[in-house]
Amino acid sequence: MRTLLATMVMLMMLFSQVQAEDMGKYFKDTKEMVRQGKYKEALERFIWFHDHALEHEPAMYGVRLSYALDSWKALGEVYPPAKKAFLETRDRKTHQLKKGEGDSSLFHDVASLNRTLQEEGKTVELFKILDKENPTLAKKSWNVAKDYVIDAKCFDLARKYLGNLVREFTSVKAMYDRNVTLYDDPRIGGKDFKAYNENNFVEESLRLIQVAVALGDKEAAKEIQKQALMVANDNRIHNAVKTDKKENAKQDNSGVNANQLKKHVLSKNHLPDGFSFVQGVEKNNREAAKEASLIIDRPDDWLKRYESWGRISGYSVAFMKQNNTSIEIISSEVEEYRTFKGATSGLLMAMKIGESKSLLEKALKSFGIQLETIETKKAPFRGDNGIFVFAKGTLIKAGSTIPSEIVQIIWIKDIYVYAVSWVVMGVSSIFDSDVVKLAQLQNQL
Repeated sequence: MRTLLATMVMLMMLFSQVQAEDMGKYFKDTKEMVRQGKYKEALERFIWFHDHALEHEPAMYGVRLSYALDSWKALGEVYPPAKKAFLETRDRKTHQLKKGEGDSSLFHDVASLNRTLQEEGKTVELFKILDKENPTLAKKSWNVAKDYVIDAKCFDLARKYLGNLVREFTSVKAMYDRNVTLYDDPRIGGKDFKAYNENNFVEESLRLIQVAVALGDKEAAKEIQKQALMVANDNRIHNAVKTDKKENAKQDNSGVNANQLKKHVLSKNHLPDGFSFVQGVEKNNREAAKEASLIIDRPDDWLKRYESWGRISGYSVAFMKQNNTSIEIISSEVEEYRTFKGATSGLLMAMKIGESKSLLEKALKSFGIQLETIETKKAPFRGDNGIFVFAKGTLIKAGSTIPSEIVQIIWIKDIYVYAVSWVVMGVSSIFDSDVVKLAQLQNQL
């Protein structure tokens, strides 16, 4: 399976087609020598390329640890001295690391050599040694070792380096989003790259879910599953977390017909051109409590509130539009309560949270997101009962300098609380009037 690090290697390799013509030609000529049967000369060039290519062209980093190693190994299958040299290179570098020499780039070399030989287990064993004898280097090498350690099911070791699994998922999502912006780049994009990016996102998400389940953190597993499904409606993700029969029974007894709630949210036909359906999710009280507890209090506290307010259930739908410069997400939500008074209580709590910047900052920080601004004010739109909240804010995701803008309107109509949100990540902006129009449309449903 591909890793996040492999994604970066792949991109560097593709860019190198333009940036490293000299070393690219050297490598191409070496492969031609193999085709011509000049094995001895080709081996000498493969060894030189592995040892010195980066001195001449750093952009060949990806080629050096992927195609070049594959070609060198292929030569070894027809020319034994090449195989011997390959193994000696791997063993020499492994020995250096065990002696406390070298850095994370040397560990990456060894991991790539082992991968080419299909001996990934040796990378895991080497990392275990570094973990005990050279923890500083182990920490610096974790990004390379991570997938090998997890695939080997060394979950206790993974726990030591992974930290917050949900926050780890935000890095997976961030890499996916960056790759999406490259779809239209003729040097990188295309159907193959898109298919690779989407499958890699699913596999990386599944890997984190697997770790969470193995460590007994089912809450994190479900949260990662939920966020991953917002991006990729893939059966592998759907089936990644098993729900026990008791929990299913509680969910099935919610007494709410999701199809009825769907009539209260926006559809693709209500949105501007270019938006595609991502996912629709029913939110019973238990699921809503888990989501709310990410901001404040425990799930049990929220369950008690929902019961006292008479909340029955809710439904949320999301749509996305993306291009070279931005990603936009529109969500439309509804919550059903038994009484107007209960719905008012739910809305007032949402207003209280929205006005507390410290609460939102703390919650977003756990996901690697910085809250830049938040403003809650009177909206230019009213629901039938005249109670509403208009919120607007800017966020910055970890690893990015581009702010994301969010506009949300929440209002009450009879026993329902409605919400429309519009988020833009990238070079674009949201007009308040456009969000108001969506809210007006939903209010008429």
